[in-house]
Amino acid sequence: MVNAGGIGILGGGSDPDELRANIAWIRERVGDKPFGIDLLLPASFVDGNKEDLESQIPQGHRDFVNKIKTDNDIPDPKEDDTGFNRGGDIMDRARRQLDVLIDEAMPIFASGLGSLAVVKDQLNAVGTKV
Repeated sequence: MVNAGGIGILGGGSDPDELRANIAWIRERVGDKPFGIDLLLPASFVDGNKEDLESQIPQGHRDFVNKIKTDNDIPDPKEDDTGFNRGGDIMDRARRQLDVLIDEAMPIFASGLGSLAVVKDQLNAVGTKV
């Protein structure tokens, strides 16, 4: 039910372009009423790159994951049509999603996972409640 008085939150697990399209779709229906986006971010999200993230993964964890993959014949992740490897580029994807929220001046941002310290001020500067 659109415009029933509650504040809706969209789980934004999509790629950044789809996220932007979803935001436009919602705005067409709710006008100036507030709504939010909920993104899952890496638990220790910081500005950086894939190499920074890779350097933080302990070898024991890598060995554990490789054993599970080998024991269960699990292939390496493939890139999707946006060029993201579903098992990697997590920080870059999260950064691009957050950039969409900043560009769109989202009314509300929620995240049950990850640290927003690196973008909280940017989100607040465009009026986003975090």
